[in-house]
Amino acid sequence: MRVLEGEEILERSKDWFEQAKKDLEVSEILFDTENYEWASFAAQQASEKALKAVLEKFGRKAWGHSVYELLKVVEDLLNIDVDEEVSEGAKFLDKYYIISRYPNGWISGTPHDFITKKEAKDAILYSGKIIRFCESILHR
Repeated sequence: MRVLEGEEILERSKDWFEQAKKDLEVSEILFDTENYEWASFAAQQASEKALKAVLEKFGRKAWGHSVYELLKVVEDLLNIDVDEEVSEGAKFLDKYYIISRYPNGWISGTPHDFITKKEAKDAILYSGKIIRFCESILHR
């Protein structure tokens, strides 16, 4: 995880957060059309962008895609304790960054063959929790 600090950056936390909410909305649409692999990926993306919004709000810019690592940076930066369910959700979502999109993440078959309705539903639920967590910080 690469996080810039102390450099002058254009603060675009509102844009990052708005896109996070849109990604979660898309995740729900994908879920309804039984595209569970893409629903899981969009949920991961929503959480990633929401956490990047928080970092931007506090003068940091992050590169990387691990929701869990971004969450740890936010936790350390703001010196806050993160709810265990939010932390577990971040770990859960990280699993869908690659395997939801690439067949070579599996011994055979495609992501569509392996990612279940329950997994996609859980990804959406966890992403919603992370977005609400971020929103509570952004609206302080």
